[in-house]
Amino acid sequence: MTSRFLLESIIVTSFITTDQPQSPAASYNYVSLAMEFGTCERTIRRMVLRGELPAPIRIGRSVRWPASVIRAWVQDRAAAGIPATGDYSGS
Repeated sequence: MTSRFLLESIIVTSFITTDQPQSPAASYNYVSLAMEFGTCERTIRRMVLRGELPAPIRIGRSVRWPASVIRAWVQDRAAAGIPATGDYSGS
């Protein structure tokens, strides 16, 4: 196992298991949001197209969601008894 792979594994593991982002300015992109939800990037894109996620912020060609917005969205859905992600396998 190379040291780079080990370092990437540690970073990914700490990202997934951390409840709060490391800084107040933390944000998610498609890939990091998919990792957080345990799904694929395409599922996140489908959720955006269907209006199932809060609107992202576009910065140039980048798309970002503030971590605080995603946390609030997940908490609202949990309070309503709706999971953050569901079966989005194309059905």
